[in-house]
Amino acid sequence: MIITIPLKPKPIQSVRFGKNIYQKKDVKLFKARIKYCFHNQYPNFQVIENKQIKIKIEHQYDFKNLLKWQKKYALENGGFPKITRPDVVDNLNKGVIDALTGEVWKDDSLIVSCLSKKFYANGDFIRIYVNVLEMPKKGM
Repeated sequence: MIITIPLKPKPIQSVRFGKNIYQKKDVKLFKARIKYCFHNQYPNFQVIENKQIKIKIEHQYDFKNLLKWQKKYALENGGFPKITRPDVVDNLNKGVIDALTGEVWKDDSLIVSCLSKKFYANGDFIRIYVNVLEMPKKGM
């Protein structure tokens, strides 16, 4: 399954007060937009339960501010690496995974593998590739 979200990637940081988690309005809106895009693409989707999931997340930023040679490279090679903030490992993935928890997978603990990358190309978007893995057979 491939989910395409036509939004600029957004790093998410939650602030915890005791047992409560505070999120700004723009974070809540960002997650709501991700859910909306998902449900438009897969209106009758059954939430994945009790299966291992492998995901790949691509965070694409519009290349309008790149230099001419960088844009050319991006067009010829499917993107130009983004080596500036935000970091991809935690903050960029957090909002996407949190938004899709309960919508695509029952719990994010089902995700056993996550590959992500960030790059510049033509337009802002987030693309998520979801693969359900076969469970190992007993006795293997």
